[in-house]
Amino acid sequence: MTPYEQIKAEIISLESALLSAHPQMPQLLQKIHRQLKNDPEIVTLLEESEIAIIVSGLQKQTQTSLVASLTKASASKKASLKKVTEDDLF
Repeated sequence: MTPYEQIKAEIISLESALLSAHPQMPQLLQKIHRQLKNDPEIVTLLEESEIAIIVSGLQKQTQTSLVASLTKASASKKASLKKVTEDDLF
């Protein structure tokens, strides 16, 4: 089995774990992380749906939301841009 096929199989297992709140989810996430870190070109072969499964697993495991974090980051960026005056440009 190639590394790409192994990752695909683990992503399928992760999806199943997400659906059933499987207790092995942390181990699956660690294994996927290690394999992708050791063989980063596999990331380019993954489909968006597979990446979404990994992100869902990470969000569930860490109890965080990436969308909220991105929204906060863009809000603070917009706020800092409003403070720019003409004097800052020259």
